[in-house]
Amino acid sequence: MATLNGDNYALQYIDKPSQKIEKGEVAGRKRLVLEHRVLDVVIAANDEILGLNIPANSIVVDAKISISKSLGVTGIFELGHKANSTEAEDSDAFVVAADGGGQAVLKGPIAGAAGIYKRFEEDTQIFVKCTEVTDGAVLDGIITFEVEYVND
Repeated sequence: MATLNGDNYALQYIDKPSQKIEKGEVAGRKRLVLEHRVLDVVIAANDEILGLNIPANSIVVDAKISISKSLGVTGIFELGHKANSTEAEDSDAFVVAADGGGQAVLKGPIAGAAGIYKRFEEDTQIFVKCTEVTDGAVLDGIITFEVEYVND
């Protein structure tokens, strides 16, 4: 049986002299960027709903899309981030395929989501992208999307 040290544990307790742990990786406070929109129009494939920015030097730790009710038989969305000077746009970095067709939905990240536990060096805008058009049968559903991060 092997006992292995985590990177931050080794920096703090094994390395002599101890080394500094990166900002946000110990005793960091979780913070939230939250956005919402009433889906009062038909949302077409590739339409986007822009949200607020994740502040510079933040590590994303969780993300979610919530759709308050069924949007009819169609309506799939993904949550990602826009490009900045160091990162390329990634429309599904946080949440893939939140399907509001036929039911309300609350969807978080999948295993291996590219944006989870990623450190963003610059302010980075989040956005939701429609990948399957809504059918217009329901025009009062609310989409809410959020990204949790630490940066202190």
